[in-house]
Amino acid sequence: MKGQILDFSVQKNEGVISAADGARYTFSGSEWKGDVQPNRGMWVDFEAQENNAIGVYRALGQAASAPRGNKSKAAATLWGAFLGGLGAHKFYMGSWGWGIVYLLTCWLYIPFITQSMGSNTKHGV
Repeated sequence: MKGQILDFSVQKNEGVISAADGARYTFSGSEWKGDVQPNRGMWVDFEAQENNAIGVYRALGQAASAPRGNKSKAAATLWGAFLGGLGAHKFYMGSWGWGIVYLLTCWLYIPFITQSMGSNTKHGV
């Protein structure tokens, strides 16, 4: 049966799945068969046994990354326009790796900016 995780409590080591048939099933953390921790909103495949879900797996084709949430494209555009050279838009959208790459390479823009501003003091101009 297929469904979506409504909630998972790490403290209690149990969660609730809303199945495609409209019923809700509880599951124990010991029934989780995935390689990542179950998260709210994750699509799963499981077997129903009374009101319990057993053998709970993450549904095939679902990305392993954590959900990004609702991010505004307008806000990302503004971040990119004002602080894009520092990778602020990448951090906002959840691409931490690319954001770090931007931060590590932002110093490469300095010679380009000084050259285009005409502040080249080497040649006395």
